[in-house]
Amino acid sequence: MDDVRSTSTTIHFSHPFTIRTIEGTHPAGDYTVVTEDAPIEGVTLSAYRRLATFVEVPSMISRSIRELVPVAQADLDDALLRDRHERR
Repeated sequence: MDDVRSTSTTIHFSHPFTIRTIEGTHPAGDYTVVTEDAPIEGVTLSAYRRLATFVEVPSMISRSIRELVPVAQADLDDALLRDRHERR
């Protein structure tokens, strides 16, 4: 797919967190999220559908190595919501 676009953003966790599909507990801090989207064919306006979401986390082998791990967007959203509620 030549038209796939990748977007990189930074998210912040104020507390250690878990995501259902990623092994282990990860420390608070900034994390890079990469999303891949593809255009929806046949629509007159530009529209995209999400193909994949990845979170860059420390490797299980070495914390100095980072790896992109696929994650469901809903699981990532849930982890961020839990983190916000822990601030109270």
